[in-house]
Amino acid sequence: MKRNLAISIARIHRSGSAFIVKELVDLGIGAGQHPFLLALSENDGLNQEALSRFLCVDKATTARAIQRLETSKFIKRTINPSDGRTFQISLTTKGRKSVPRILKALESWEEKLLDKIAPENREALHSMLEQMAES
Repeated sequence: MKRNLAISIARIHRSGSAFIVKELVDLGIGAGQHPFLLALSENDGLNQEALSRFLCVDKATTARAIQRLETSKFIKRTINPSDGRTFQISLTTKGRKSVPRILKALESWEEKLLDKIAPENREALHSMLEQMAES
């Protein structure tokens, strides 16, 4: 069977998701929620639409993540003072405290992924992945 890049990328994504969930289970952060927390750690106060655009996910996915993260007290929504029809989404103290653990989990996953890649090839791999991500 011919090797398929999309299948390989999907396998890496699924394995990574499982790894991150396992690393963060004690924090109560579910699958796919950590990107929202990281995005807000760098861009606190985004509205739902801007957060969706930033993460390149659909609005329904963002709405579900926001609901779960708000219920778990990682984020809070406040009415946007300049536009009363929208909410600004911000990290709570609990959300801010979770960011270092998320970053550590991602770093551990990256180390695991790159373990068998020669150090001199890692930058080239990263560059190629960035080019594909921009496609």
